[in-house]
Amino acid sequence: MVNSFESALRGPGERASLQEWDLASLFGYRGRLPGHFLLQGAEANPLARGVAARQSRHRRGGGRLDGWSGRVPQGAAPVPGPERAISPTALETFAKCPFKYFLGHILRVGEVERPEEVVTIEPAAIGNIMHATLERFFNHTKDRPEPEADWSPAERAALRDFAFAEFADAERRGVTGKALTWQAEQARLLRDLDLLLAEELKERRQGHLRFREAEAAFGMGSGHPPAELQLANGGTLLFRGKADRIDAGVDGRLVITDYKTGRSSTYKDLKPENPLAGGQFLQLPVYALAFREDSAPPVTASYWFISESAAFERKPVVLDDRTYANLSGVVTTLVETMSNGYFPAVPGSETRPYGVPWENCRYCPYDAVCPSANRTEIWAEVKGDPGLAAFAGLADGESAAVEETDA
Repeated sequence: MVNSFESALRGPGERASLQEWDLASLFGYRGRLPGHFLLQGAEANPLARGVAARQSRHRRGGGRLDGWSGRVPQGAAPVPGPERAISPTALETFAKCPFKYFLGHILRVGEVERPEEVVTIEPAAIGNIMHATLERFFNHTKDRPEPEADWSPAERAALRDFAFAEFADAERRGVTGKALTWQAEQARLLRDLDLLLAEELKERRQGHLRFREAEAAFGMGSGHPPAELQLANGGTLLFRGKADRIDAGVDGRLVITDYKTGRSSTYKDLKPENPLAGGQFLQLPVYALAFREDSAPPVTASYWFISESAAFERKPVVLDDRTYANLSGVVTTLVETMSNGYFPAVPGSETRPYGVPWENCRYCPYDAVCPSANRTEIWAEVKGDPGLAAFAGLADGESAAVEETDA
């Protein structure tokens, strides 16, 4: 039998290096770990800081947050406002899990990419291919004399050519995975694109729409100005972003579309009576806000699930007065929580009996930073902090119920 490395260090055997002596000393220490001589000088000692971080994030009882688990001094973290625009997807991340936002958007902790380990193409890469293909195609056909005419064989061939160009670019970047699975994926994407043309034409004819713009940027330094939202506390917040597509109707109204290549079930909580879901769905109302001045009211924005498997479903949001008021209130709560220095980890519902059970953690690149168990219980303790009362109402869906009873 071969003992493990840890077992050998816990035993009485010889140490082969100074590092092994130090590790054995830590394993054998019987007092409170912070009292060990290797952990002295906490502020300048990386080991001490690492131990403090781990202990803080695994702590049960007391419901306390600190600098390791999502509490920073008020004003220490940059906050969006009238001088600092934010994207709606970034604020959605904060609404779902402020700790993920803190790591990704404040500390800029990156995720290591390993293309050599990719077996099948990642959903994000598929999304990039489809977005780029459709942008090129609809810009190419923007000036067709009859917007509602059938797509010609030449136009259909152009769509496939654009798709093949994007396929080749993905291959050069090494993100397509194994050859056999990638070949099947290409066939599926080409079929989705072909079916999409029929669906797109049907919608053009029903709404008498004309394609106006692809990748319509706002607040990005060029293009359209930032979307400006008046907050419930009297402040102002600027949004920046890029709408996948804008169509114009003959009556002057704009229809804004955000393409989605994933499953529509991810957006099952997006409902007409609660289109914001506590701040988890801000993209559509912010897009509508960005182009409200250019459109006859009300502005409609929708997710369009552009695949046969999702039945080309649309999920629309109308930016009427009620939705605008709710948007202002929800965003105010999120920004005030951020301003007050609260960035707690919110795991979401436990929806699986296997793997990573927490909904917000399942695809999180920072999952290993958080404790391996008891995340729901830790959040239940932490949200009792008075400074988190309003945010906890959003995260737990209580504000959604208020919106519905006001109807």
